[in-house]
Amino acid sequence: MTRNVAAVILAAGEGTRIKARRKNKVAYKLAGKPMIRYTAETLERAGIEEIVVVVKFAEKSVRDALKGERIIYARQKDKKGTAPALESGLEAVSSSIEQILVMYGDDSAFYPAELFQFILTDHRKHESDVTLLSIKVPNPIGLGRILRGGSGKVMGIVEEKVATDAQKEIKEINTGCYCFRRDFIEKRIGEIKINPISQEYYLTDIVEVALSHGDKVHVCLYPDSSIWHGINDRSQWAKAIRKKKFGKKEDAS
Repeated sequence: MTRNVAAVILAAGEGTRIKARRKNKVAYKLAGKPMIRYTAETLERAGIEEIVVVVKFAEKSVRDALKGERIIYARQKDKKGTAPALESGLEAVSSSIEQILVMYGDDSAFYPAELFQFILTDHRKHESDVTLLSIKVPNPIGLGRILRGGSGKVMGIVEEKVATDAQKEIKEINTGCYCFRRDFIEKRIGEIKINPISQEYYLTDIVEVALSHGDKVHVCLYPDSSIWHGINDRSQWAKAIRKKKFGKKEDAS
């Protein structure tokens, strides 16, 4: 099931909210091991053919965190945002690869190996161009909500700052883990427009691009929300350390 599959881990960000300075956030340790190494090792156990890590800020700290791992590195170019980061990663993927798994290096340390088979199987079953991994959490404050129509079909993702009161009640959130058909993502990623406020290009906007073209978008709901743990500030980092060390389930946040 993992033949012709590559994974791209996005690890180029500056980690401003966690106040990272000389070290990339993904190199911060959880229970004695850099968080990004958990992700890379899990991908290897899952039998993923290629692992590409996109770097930029504090690049050496990321490489040091992954010493000994079978990794291909790609350096993000000057354009800002998660979409350009993936564009840089795609350039490093071998020509034989057909499906691309994408995840962030700062929220995937708790992913189990079976999760990747879960999303790949669902992606192929629905013959999707893009499959998003979602979970349901009790406290979705600050997270992007999955919008579905009456039939359950995905209609988009709405960020909290622009969500209506009704949309804020939605518990299903976008984890930021995707599976793309390679030909789809290479064709459409350049259509993502710059965000006028942040002046960045966001990968989440690929859903809007895909839907506008009638491409097939599928949302894959994973039943266990404990597999995802966002680490954006030092409080969340401390919670993740406890969770990794003691196996304590913390609310996804």
